[in-house]
Amino acid sequence: LKSKIHFPALLLPSARMSNQHPSVMLPCHDGAKWPKICDMVKKYASGGPPDTNSLRQFIIELQHTLTNSKRFTIEQFNSIFEAIPPSDQNRFRSFAIPQMCRSVLAMRRLFRTAVPALIPGRLGCVTLTAEQCFSLLAAGFLCILPFQKGPPGSRGLAINFFGLFRNTQPNKVQKLQCFVLYFIRMSEIIDKGDRDEMDRPIEFRRLVSQRRRGAEWWGRAEQVLGEVVVKASDDKIEDSNQLQADFANRCLGGGVLSQGCVQEEIRFAISPELVVSRLL
Repeated sequence: LKSKIHFPALLLPSARMSNQHPSVMLPCHDGAKWPKICDMVKKYASGGPPDTNSLRQFIIELQHTLTNSKRFTIEQFNSIFEAIPPSDQNRFRSFAIPQMCRSVLAMRRLFRTAVPALIPGRLGCVTLTAEQCFSLLAAGFLCILPFQKGPPGSRGLAINFFGLFRNTQPNKVQKLQCFVLYFIRMSEIIDKGDRDEMDRPIEFRRLVSQRRRGAEWWGRAEQVLGEVVVKASDDKIEDSNQLQADFANRCLGGGVLSQGCVQEEIRFAISPELVVSRLL
């Protein structure tokens, strides 16, 4: 890569590095609202919510604090959570939620620099640790990540989970359960202080084709396609040891945090750290 941006360094006072190097907006960049968010998140940093309704109300109150509006709702939150096996619900509320809250509170320590955004049309690379990805996803679950401004088609509504909380379609329950299990597993790793896993590097690259090949070029192409291997229907996506492509939607992960549940949504749900790419 010609332009490689590695991480971390120093926390910048501004959320955006410059016009040439924009960065991801994080909750801790809002000097006015961050202290209020911290005060609220501390509520469950040492012990989780007693029931699903308390967790739902917690997320709603956080959103009301951020937006100064009472219009935010997640009507089906209780129903979708109650469709998850009770043992996972209880472990998530009592164990994972406190660790997620502590991880959000530690954002200024975890992110000692503004996280660079990968600019459309420009080669770039950002490396985060598994612990940093956990913090970002925890903030997304609590729906407190700011809207990410940028060029059209570059980045969208952060990685907030409210799209998963708004109806009880079976595929949403299954996707949410994948995320719940991820949060439980990572909470166990952090609780044990497993630095090898917490510091595991995850690299996000933006690659740019130097040649734009449209429909006309492909229509004239005479090259023979490579060999295609068709797998049986009972083979799993995650069992492949080859490179995998997310190609079906302009937005990375497609509807992983909303309606969809096909190839790309499944791939992102079983490997939640991929969802962080939507921020970059």
